[in-house]
Amino acid sequence: MNTQALHLVTKEYGQPDLAVIEEVTEDGVVFQIPTRAHKVIGEIIEDTAEHTVWRLTDPDAGKSGPKVIFTPLDLEAYNALPDNLKPTDQAFTDTAELWEWYRRRYRGRGMQDY
Repeated sequence: MNTQALHLVTKEYGQPDLAVIEEVTEDGVVFQIPTRAHKVIGEIIEDTAEHTVWRLTDPDAGKSGPKVIFTPLDLEAYNALPDNLKPTDQAFTDTAELWEWYRRRYRGRGMQDY
């Protein structure tokens, strides 16, 4: 899992968010979305060049939950998405610029929980 790249992170049945992966541990992954940090506790069930899939677990109940998918962001592909699939029609020249735009845009707003 490339921890240096910007990723799209998607819960099994949700809309994607941008994420920066901060740390991968034995039992999960810590990542930052524009408004706050999260830790996914679970196990890697698939790790390829295209994406990494984690199966969430509830250690107290011993139950498995939904999958969370991390996909490295391809900036060219992101800019080519139709405007109705992203929050702005602005084209970005680098991932740091895109991340900063999202961070400013979503500051103080709630985003989906993982």
